[in-house]
Amino acid sequence: MSNKTCLLALIGLVLIASSLSQDCFTKKFENARALKGDTIAVDLDNYSKGNNIKFQITSTEDGTRTHTLKKTFDRQVSTSDLSSVAENCTYVAEGPVTGEMFLICDKIKIVKAVLNKASGEITSMTSTSVDASWDCKAIQIASESSVGYALCVDGTNFQILKFSTVKFEDPQNTPFKITQTQVAERIGGDQIKFVLDEGKKAGDSNNYFYIHEFNSAGVELRFRAIRETAEGKLSSLGFFDLQAEKIQGVEKTTSKKLHGFLPNGENIFMTLKEETTEDPKVTRNLIYNCKRNFTSSKLNCTANTFVLDGNGLIKLGKPSKDSKMVEFFHVSSTEVTGFGINPTDMEKYEILKQNIEGHKLKSVSDFWMSGKNYYITGIQDVEGVDRPSILKINTKNNSYEEHTEYSLAPGISYVREDFYDNEYGLWFNFSG
Repeated sequence: MSNKTCLLALIGLVLIASSLSQDCFTKKFENARALKGDTIAVDLDNYSKGNNIKFQITSTEDGTRTHTLKKTFDRQVSTSDLSSVAENCTYVAEGPVTGEMFLICDKIKIVKAVLNKASGEITSMTSTSVDASWDCKAIQIASESSVGYALCVDGTNFQILKFSTVKFEDPQNTPFKITQTQVAERIGGDQIKFVLDEGKKAGDSNNYFYIHEFNSAGVELRFRAIRETAEGKLSSLGFFDLQAEKIQGVEKTTSKKLHGFLPNGENIFMTLKEETTEDPKVTRNLIYNCKRNFTSSKLNCTANTFVLDGNGLIKLGKPSKDSKMVEFFHVSSTEVTGFGINPTDMEKYEILKQNIEGHKLKSVSDFWMSGKNYYITGIQDVEGVDRPSILKINTKNNSYEEHTEYSLAPGISYVREDFYDNEYGLWFNFSG
């Protein structure tokens, strides 16, 4: 890891890199012609190399400031107090309307927060509460229909509460109950994943939901599936595992653990982990392409798999309107790799390979794509105290930069593109 400070001098309209000998810059700056009053912009990422580089610019000969240095991580834009509505928020999802977010707080509250798009400050909050005995785990938002879905634990059962993201203040619908009477078929634990597969493919308006336990190392391959028709009716598709023969196309001779489901509206990609038998053992991530229509009440997957080696986070890229290709990203403790996949034959091609050795993250919580930028959020140990941290991957010069908020407690993070400047991303940290 490199932590260098690169000095620049601005003399009139000439930009001089005074630290070429410090190995900060890869080439000389190009000449620029400008009229009086014009602004010249220089992207320093195109000229520099190394991780966590800091730039300083000296003054002009007469001491006047003729420049503005736009840093990667700007100051804290705003701080909003949520305590009037909620205290401990554990999940956040972006709404279908730009500037709206929906949170789960205090286990039983669903909160709608509306942001000022210029400052990032929360301008209004409304909330609704569910049954006091429930424990809500996650929210999913169907952007096409502006409907939200909250998954809550009700004893050994689940409740799915539907709500309108537009008329949020209106009375909520009667929840859909998923009864788990068979002990062997119960999905439970502290970490529950609730995945929405929103039907965007022409001719298929059904939505599908997947509920499963989660652990970063993988859990037993078992889950529950729910279908929602175009009319909005929810129905349970039941419990799925390998023993019940309801998952087709998955090779059963070696033990496999479930990592998660990655839907893109046309395909549902199921990611499984298995450990090789050779010494030393290697963890392999197998990505199966499965049909989303559950023919004969079975999840049917193709035998072809896309394989990623190593432990870490797996994330699906944003779907493209112009291509059938699907992007996957794998985040390990030392490297981030990205691949484009053809769902037909699962052939892959590399789109990103970034070494992140030397970073200070104690743990990784998520990976984000914002515009053309990539971010990793997690926790950094600062003298024995956990603090929220973010790492930006710079694809222009194959480097990374880190930023830690030393005054904030860790919470749930969310990263999105800036509302007005796509060169920037916005990082939200909701802490109790």
